[in-house]
Amino acid sequence: MSSDVSHDAAWLADYADVTIQEADVMLANQETFGVVLATLRSALPEKFADAWITYRPYTLSVSFVGDVPPLARRLFDESGLTVSLVPDAPLSEASLEELQSRASKSLTEAGFDGFSVTFDAQRGQVLVTLPESARDAASLPPQVLDEHVKVTYTHSPVAIPMADVRGGGLLNGYNDADCTAGFSVENSGGTGGIATAGHCQALSNYEWVGTGETTPLTWLNQHVGDHGDVEWHSTPSAEVPEFYSGTWGVRDVTSVEQTDSFARGALYCKFGQTSGYGCSTVWRVAGDCDYEGWPPAKRLVIMDESILRGGDSGGPWFIASQAAGISSGDCYEDGRRGSAFSKASLLGEAMNVHVRRK
Repeated sequence: MSSDVSHDAAWLADYADVTIQEADVMLANQETFGVVLATLRSALPEKFADAWITYRPYTLSVSFVGDVPPLARRLFDESGLTVSLVPDAPLSEASLEELQSRASKSLTEAGFDGFSVTFDAQRGQVLVTLPESARDAASLPPQVLDEHVKVTYTHSPVAIPMADVRGGGLLNGYNDADCTAGFSVENSGGTGGIATAGHCQALSNYEWVGTGETTPLTWLNQHVGDHGDVEWHSTPSAEVPEFYSGTWGVRDVTSVEQTDSFARGALYCKFGQTSGYGCSTVWRVAGDCDYEGWPPAKRLVIMDESILRGGDSGGPWFIASQAAGISSGDCYEDGRRGSAFSKASLLGEAMNVHVRRK
């Protein structure tokens, strides 16, 4: 089996204006950085505020409420990474996530539809984006009028699923509304299947790339809510721990990115049956996107750019052979549009399944 992961480093080298060798080091550093971040988020929820990567110049940074904890200094010293540790952040990430959750829940309960709720850790703000039709401050719930919440309005659709009409889709849906398969998964009983986006409707067949041959899908479970936008189906075939990363070949899945390992600026790549291979960097590590007619899909990773197209929903996000997420759609924040994915690590909480690995 071909497993070409060099495209990720090549994309980063071009993006950061560095050599392939330097890009390889950056990607290795990203993985180590993520491992330490997971420990810090778990051990210091009241102190941890933000983590980000920049490329021009290349820096790794983490901020904390109050003084920098000794544990952070020790862990990064042991990791061998050079990291800028920044004190005096306005609010912890955990506090912002709680404010975000309250705002999202209150908007849903008040009958709002088609919105996004994210947070800006650097400013200590929760950012709510609503359609222009909702411009009536008197109707907003009190949780959205909090001093730490900023509300903006847009004439553009706020949350846009990517399960539109397209030809040659990998997962064939009702009225030709196709999606892309994500990762092979299995439940605690060993039943296997394929995960995709939860908003994908009435999918009927899995189509093998390049052959036109199909196998039927059997819907098993769906979750659009607290843990993302996902569903899974079984097939009569063997669902192997591999994924298409582009027209050049297939990669094994050897690991899954941890929920608490994401940092702003970290690079991830995707594959969609409409737009193919592409990469972007993280803009928000946890955002809520409310597609019209659905509950808010929460804890989505939102990228710097809009690189998904109709029919890409459900496809894999990854770095090298590590599974990162399942494509959801595009999400607006204060006039900025970025593609979003559900974290693969949350599939267990969402549907009691996990990504199969080699």
